[in-house]
Amino acid sequence: MESHLSPGFKKWMKKCLSDEFSNAIENHLSRELEPYDVAQKVINSPQMTELGHALRASFIEQIEGSKKLSSSQGNSAGVTAECNQTTIVAVAAPESSWPQTSLSFVSDLSCDDWSLLRQDYGSGGGDSVGEIRQIVDRMSSERPDHVRLSGYEALLENPELLLAAQSSSSGGGGSGDCWPALLKTLRDGIVEGGRSVFEASLRAHAKLMTNWVRFGETYANLLSCFERLSQAARPFEALPSQLSGLNFKIFLHEKLLRVLRLAIDQQEELIKTTRPSDNRASEEAIERFVDRLGGGQTQAGSSSRSQLSPLQLLAVLEPRAAWSRRWMHSSLTRKMLCGAIGKSASFLPALLSQAKRGLEQPPRGVSVLLNDECLPAEAFVSGDSVETLAFLHSLGLLVQLCRHSIGRELLRDNLDEASFAGPADLALSLLACLNKLASSAASDSNGIYEALRSDLSQLLGGSAVPPLYDARLYPATLRPLVAPPRADPTRRLWPHSLDVLRRMLDATDGPSFLVSDRRDASARNDRSDDCSAPVVAILAYASNVLRQPLALLAIEHVLHLFGFLEQLFQLNEIFYVVEEILRESFYPGATYVFGKLDKYYVENENKTQLLEKALRSMLLSIASIPLGLQMLSNEPLVFEELIRGSIAPLRASWSAYDRVAFVANSGFLARGVDVLLELSPHVMSTLLLELANLFQDPLLFYDPWEHRHIRVFLHVLAIFSINTNC
Repeated sequence: MESHLSPGFKKWMKKCLSDEFSNAIENHLSRELEPYDVAQKVINSPQMTELGHALRASFIEQIEGSKKLSSSQGNSAGVTAECNQTTIVAVAAPESSWPQTSLSFVSDLSCDDWSLLRQDYGSGGGDSVGEIRQIVDRMSSERPDHVRLSGYEALLENPELLLAAQSSSSGGGGSGDCWPALLKTLRDGIVEGGRSVFEASLRAHAKLMTNWVRFGETYANLLSCFERLSQAARPFEALPSQLSGLNFKIFLHEKLLRVLRLAIDQQEELIKTTRPSDNRASEEAIERFVDRLGGGQTQAGSSSRSQLSPLQLLAVLEPRAAWSRRWMHSSLTRKMLCGAIGKSASFLPALLSQAKRGLEQPPRGVSVLLNDECLPAEAFVSGDSVETLAFLHSLGLLVQLCRHSIGRELLRDNLDEASFAGPADLALSLLACLNKLASSAASDSNGIYEALRSDLSQLLGGSAVPPLYDARLYPATLRPLVAPPRADPTRRLWPHSLDVLRRMLDATDGPSFLVSDRRDASARNDRSDDCSAPVVAILAYASNVLRQPLALLAIEHVLHLFGFLEQLFQLNEIFYVVEEILRESFYPGATYVFGKLDKYYVENENKTQLLEKALRSMLLSIASIPLGLQMLSNEPLVFEELIRGSIAPLRASWSAYDRVAFVANSGFLARGVDVLLELSPHVMSTLLLELANLFQDPLLFYDPWEHRHIRVFLHVLAIFSINTNC
């Protein structure tokens, strides 16, 4: 680039640098700074930035002028420009000698070490509107890509220029054309530009939206880009459809998702700045976004029936509807989102239709999931996978709406018998879908099952009054256990069924249902051959699980089952219903497990430890009631192992009151006395040693009664004295 500079300009440049920075250099050197540090301070100083702005603008002006003069005055022309009251003379090179690559002479200037264009350059006053127009002209679609990129670079790297573009009013003189022209140019860059221009235009949109001056207009411009992209396809770039899926080898598909990704990310930043006193920008943004998502649902024509809707494209990026969860977090933004959904005529019907279709025909799996942070160029998502993701997204959003009163009011006004009559129907449909997925042997549906299980837990775990389910949910949950279908007569209790049962224990009518007699229900349902209480069927299932080979047990499911039983046995009235099944099946099953643990421990140490810990905790819960403890004593192996396992931790601490109570109560029984007489000296040894050390203190020897160790010793001694022959 230096070969194009005249000697006069080089001389002026040296003089200018000397005049501007000589004093600053001397001041820095007087403070004994290193020459490198002094040079860096000069390079990064505001004066150098201002000088770079002026020089860069002058170069661009000279080159544009030289192109016009070269056509009439030959291969060279003298171009003069005035900068800081100094005449600069440069010789324009012949047009044939300019580089023919994407980095031309102009783009070389835009990528040099100078800082960026300044709003006020030249003589000091400057015309920011004129400068913006000049940059917009360079960014227009008629220009070559390298010229357009230089314009984008100048715009992106000058915050003052961006602010001036956003601050230009819509009226008054000719400045009103500046902002609309900039938005149109950015829109053309996304819709019609190649990859480099497209990415530059995306960055420009993101940069403009961070200033918040005209966030709404910029956000609307971004969404209009998405609309234009989803309506018109170029040759060899088909729009994503159910047949083609999403293929990132087609640049149009990548464009659609990246524009949508930017729109979602900007929502997250917008929510952080939303205040009750100033929420207009947030309200307009979410209304535009929801309206755009619903806009693609009503397209007519056979060609658009298989085209993926904006809602389905959004589901690829947000399968669990995380974007709406951010809006649901606070009451202010929740009201905005529900208001926007209510104003859209097609968004909620499309959401309900997608969810109902997936619940009736449960999907099997997803071939590809995209990372939110990156969009790989070789990714491919089939149409069936997009349909599955859209189902998960729609269902997740519906569950979020059901969890809040304003969302339930919105659904109440829009639900009908064709979709769901209410949240209770949604819970029943979700439960039936989970039963189908759980009974399926396909391994690729595990992720779908866990996602739907999470949705059901959220739907039932809210604090809504009345609850989001009705009395139909309880028998439907236990149907695979008490009345399995004829095609698969195996009685099952799925993980999602345990989730509902746990919720049932916390409800007011749940415990009464579990211990109630089901003869009336069985009379109405001829498929049910079990007339006992539901809790009896649950314990019978648990007894069968305990007798299965340990190597075949699904440990997570068994731990979940034991946790539920531990919570279940906190109900005192349950023993009058389950006494027989406990004595005949459940306790013998526990004996079988304890007899196999040592053999199984060698090859499966971690699983065995988890299983043994959960089993002991559950049995302690049963033995906390005298009737349960008495029945447990009829199983010598289990009873002794439980005492030994409970008494060992007491050597270190007596703070586990459930274990202390069990050990003390076991002294009422003959088998418990024998074990305690054997183990008591070992258990008391640590405590006695602490007492011996305590009595060595002369200050505590005569009056130790208020010390913590003494109080613990007397308490333990009283417990053992009551129940044990000490």
